[in-house]
Amino acid sequence: MHTTIWAMRGLAACALVLGSTVSWAKPPAARAWCETYPTSPLCVGRTVSCTACHTAAPDLNGYGEEIQVELLNSGYEFFPAEEETDFISRLPAILRAVEPRDSDSDGLSNLEEATLGTMPGNTQSHYVAPPAVGAWDPRFAYRRASVAFCGEPPTYAQLQAVPTDVTAGRAAVQTLLDTCLASDFWRNEQLHRLADKRIRPMHAVGYDLGNTFALGDYRYDYRLFSHALTGNRDARDLLRANYHVDATGNPVQGPFDVGGGGGNLGQPLQTDKRAGMITTAWFLVIHTMFSGLPRTTAAQAYRAYLGQDIALSEGLRPVAGEPVDVDQKGVTPRTCNVCHSTLDPLAYAFSAYQGIAGQATGTFSVVRMAGVRGAGNNTTASIFDVDLDANPALDPAQHGVVGWASVAVAHDAFARTVVFMLAEHALGRIPDAGDTQQLLPLVTRFKAVHTFVAEQAIRDIVNTDAFGRP
Repeated sequence: MHTTIWAMRGLAACALVLGSTVSWAKPPAARAWCETYPTSPLCVGRTVSCTACHTAAPDLNGYGEEIQVELLNSGYEFFPAEEETDFISRLPAILRAVEPRDSDSDGLSNLEEATLGTMPGNTQSHYVAPPAVGAWDPRFAYRRASVAFCGEPPTYAQLQAVPTDVTAGRAAVQTLLDTCLASDFWRNEQLHRLADKRIRPMHAVGYDLGNTFALGDYRYDYRLFSHALTGNRDARDLLRANYHVDATGNPVQGPFDVGGGGGNLGQPLQTDKRAGMITTAWFLVIHTMFSGLPRTTAAQAYRAYLGQDIALSEGLRPVAGEPVDVDQKGVTPRTCNVCHSTLDPLAYAFSAYQGIAGQATGTFSVVRMAGVRGAGNNTTASIFDVDLDANPALDPAQHGVVGWASVAVAHDAFARTVVFMLAEHALGRIPDAGDTQQLLPLVTRFKAVHTFVAEQAIRDIVNTDAFGRP
C-alpha cells in the first residue's frame, strides 16, 4: 500500500518478526545500522535501504534471517509489533555477531560488504576489483571528457596532441573542460537531459501547445536547473533560489504572470515563499495539483534532490507519533505507516502550497489543513534531525518549504546527489561500489572546498581512476 511515494532521509531495514511466521520491516533499524557503520558508503549522505535485510518487506533475505535468529537467541520478544526500543538497543550487538559470516555466499563477509558499500544479503551486490589495465590514461580521459561534456569525440589530430605524461595530460583535460563546460551542448542540452526526471515534462500540458490553458511552463525549470549548475554558481540554488531565469538567461524576480499564448502562465508564487526547483509553478502543478497534504510533492523533492526513493524502500526515517492521518487516507495501519511515519511529516511543509486550486497556480496560502503540523504551526516534528523552532538559522515564519530547503541543502545527501548525478553522466553508468569509494571524498570537497560549484566537482571527477582508466 502506498508504495509509489517517496520521502526523506533514512532507511527501512533490518528485520523482524512477529512470532514465527509474520515479520515486519523496522524503519528505525536504518538509523541503528548506520550508527553502527557510519563510514559505510551505504550511510554517507544517505541511509541504507530496506533491501539490506529484506527481499521485499516484510520478507527477509539471508542477512535478515541471520539477524532474526540472533535476536531470538538473545531473548528478544517480538510482541507487540509496534515496540521498537528493545529491538534498537539489541541491534548493534547483533550486527557485530553476524559480521564474520557471509550471509549471501558471495565470498565477502558481512563486515566487508558493509565497509565496501555492498548489500550483505544480496548475491548480486558485491564488489569486484577492476582488472589491472594501467593507470589514469590522458588520451582515454580526454576522449571520454570530450564526448561527455562537449558532445562529440575529439579529432585524431586533437587526440594525438594530448600529452601522454599524466601530469601534462591532466592539464590538457582540464583545458578541454574550459571549453566544454561553457558550451551550448553542456548548458542547454545535456544538463536538460539530467534534469528530465526531476522536472518530468509532459508535452500534453506543456508550454508549446499554443494556447493559454496549459497548466505550466517548465522552461523556467530547465533554465534554473542549468543556471544553478553552470557559471561557477552555487548549486544550492537548486533549492534556495528565490528568483527565476528568463529566456535570455538572466535571473528575474517574481511573482509575475505574463499571460498570452504558448501556455506561458508565468510564476505567481511570492518571492519569499520560493525554494528553487521545488516551488516552480510546474513542480506544484504536476505534483501537488488538488492535494491538501501533498505527499507526492514532498516525496519527489526528496527523491530528486536528496537521492532517496521510498518506492525503492529508501529514505525511511520515522517521526514519533506519526502518521496522524490528518486527511483520513487510511495511512495508520502497519502496512502503511512504515512509510508514512516519514513521508507525512515531510509533506506538512508543502501543505501550505497550492497546485491547482481556486487561487492562481502555486500561490501560498496561510490556511492550513486542520491538525497539520509545520509552517506557522510550531512544528517539532522533523526528519532532518532539526527542531525548526529552536534553530536560529531559520526564520520561524518560514518553517514551510523555505525552511525545509534550507536544512536540506546543508545535508550531505544534497551534496552526494549532485556529485553522483554528474559522475553517472561522466562515467556513462551508475557508479558501482568501486566508483563510490573514489567519489565519496569528492562529496566532501564539493561542500568544503568548492562551495557547491558543480563545475569544480566535474573537474575532480575526471581526475579519478574511475573516469580515466580504460
